[in-house]
Amino acid sequence: MTNKAGRPRLLLSTRIRHLTAALLLFALLYSLTNHYSAALFDCCSERIHYVATSLDSSLPFVAAMIVPYSWSMILFIASFFMVRTPSQLSSLSSRLILATLLATLIFYLYPARFSFERPLTTDWTTVGYAVLGAADKPFNQLPSLHVSYALLLGVSLWEVVVGRQWLVLSYKGLLVLVCCLIIGSTVFTYQHHLLDIIAGMLLAAIVLFMVDRQRSVLVLKYFAIAISGFLLLAITGFFIATNFKQPLFEYTSLVVAGYWLLSFMRLAWVYQSAEINTNSSYFIKDNRGKLTLSTWLTFVPLLLAYRAMSSLSQRYYSYQHPDRVGSTDWQPIGNNTSVSASARLSSPLFIKGFLPSQVADLAAQLIIVDLAAEASSHLLAVRAIANNSVKNAPRSTQYSIHYLYWPLLDLQPFNEADALVLIGLFEQLNQLLADNRHTNKAQAGTSLTLINFHCVMGFSRSIAMQVLYLVYCDKLSLENYQTWISQHYPQAHLASSYLPESLITALSCAKKP
Repeated sequence: MTNKAGRPRLLLSTRIRHLTAALLLFALLYSLTNHYSAALFDCCSERIHYVATSLDSSLPFVAAMIVPYSWSMILFIASFFMVRTPSQLSSLSSRLILATLLATLIFYLYPARFSFERPLTTDWTTVGYAVLGAADKPFNQLPSLHVSYALLLGVSLWEVVVGRQWLVLSYKGLLVLVCCLIIGSTVFTYQHHLLDIIAGMLLAAIVLFMVDRQRSVLVLKYFAIAISGFLLLAITGFFIATNFKQPLFEYTSLVVAGYWLLSFMRLAWVYQSAEINTNSSYFIKDNRGKLTLSTWLTFVPLLLAYRAMSSLSQRYYSYQHPDRVGSTDWQPIGNNTSVSASARLSSPLFIKGFLPSQVADLAAQLIIVDLAAEASSHLLAVRAIANNSVKNAPRSTQYSIHYLYWPLLDLQPFNEADALVLIGLFEQLNQLLADNRHTNKAQAGTSLTLINFHCVMGFSRSIAMQVLYLVYCDKLSLENYQTWISQHYPQAHLASSYLPESLITALSCAKKP
């Protein structure tokens, strides 16, 4: 959907969704670290820091500055309805979320308290300070999120107004004034010190640098999971240890939280590197398609989550389609060759009947292309079925199983894949097909090849790879691949950003062996 200028139009629901995510994360983590610092001050005040300088004591308390101080949250909320394009909205939410994550992590690692007592007010500002005192405690000092937010909002909203020069200049002047007043109000309301302001400015600069170089929103997703999980685990352990007077709980939770942080930070880095060809060096599997112990030790929270999702998905599918349990849709592509795309299936029944057991002079092969970085393959289940089929087959029947591993992370877009590497994978497949036909021709028998692309859930990776292979084999084209997907895989989740037309064009134009 576009506006009159031809730009993508932002739906109200999209704005609200981004705002809700940013607000909920702020409310959860800011209040969590605030209560943690307050509890720490009560039981272990020596662990609390003070960052006041001699200059801070010379700054006056200006009660009226509570007004611009309150503008921060107003501007925070309004900004999500002021941005005009999807890219502006994405940058805005990424900046605010990342600032919240980094600031609250610092609040936990370096808990600080405001050094002075705020004077009591008896005029019209009393209500404002009463609300401030109820919503915030004199902790979460360095860096000042008010300062970071003001700078990030100013940058994000700088290009919002377009039109006549006087209007644009007036808007930008007003925006600068509002942001400067918000920043100044943090010290004149006796809520922050000067070092908090400097740290807030530095944090904003770091956030702008990181978001500008962020390759995918998935990087921020796992960065958020890493820091949020760390804070929840560590602070929960602290409160349990405090209530039960058992310091061991806090130390244990810190170890678990630290592992969680490192594991998901590593995953965020894998998404940030965006080198699909190097995924196999992070998610290592043996020749049986099983994830190695080192991979489990590095990514066990992620792997357990995907194992649970895979199991639930298959149970749901079995409930919705009881007549199709144990079956897979094989799409013939000629020369006794069929392909399929599926989830990583835990039951060996999915290949029930795929290998003829009473056909003589048969050279049958199954090629499994494993795309699931977060789960082991169903290769062992396939081999079990094949071994059982051999027992009932004529002696002239031959079965062979080949396993290829090309790992993709969940929702990692295919536009980050090198077309030449994909072509190399497809050449391997075609070579296996040719070898099987050659072997069968020498024996004057029948050849059968089945190619199974599988991922974890069966909604995106495996289907996308099958489409690309069929395009490479000239079975699909840029004009008809979407229609083919809707016919054969209506459950597919393949956005244009995930499976780009440029990659399909590159594969369709590639020289076939």
